[in-house]
Amino acid sequence: GGDGRAGRWGGAGARITGAASGIGAATARRLVAEGARAMLVDCDAEGLAAIAAEIGASGADVATRTADVGGYPQAEAATHAAAETFRRLGLVFNHPGHVNFCHGKVTCSCIEF
Repeated sequence: GGDGRAGRWGGAGARITGAASGIGAATARRLVAEGARAMLVDCDAEGLAAIAAEIGASGADVATRTADVGGYPQAEAATHAAAETFRRLGLVFNHPGHVNFCHGKVTCSCIEF
């Protein structure tokens, strides 16, 4: 169930990046279905709100944090926020994932390659 108390994760907190869509959103759905409480993190605030509403509709314990985790400070802050929110952080899933092509440069979040 999605109540965050039963199942494989037994109410442990999970911090999931890239949670607004794709693999991150699918992971969030699965972990919550398996009993995790979820801190969903993404730079796409609109997509993040939509997936949080979808997952939260089942009564799951879901929190969100809009952040670009391409840099260590924001990733660290998101992890601390999840630990403070859930008191028990059992899982950290990192999937910050989109690549933008802008002005001839390949960028991932705010890091240039």
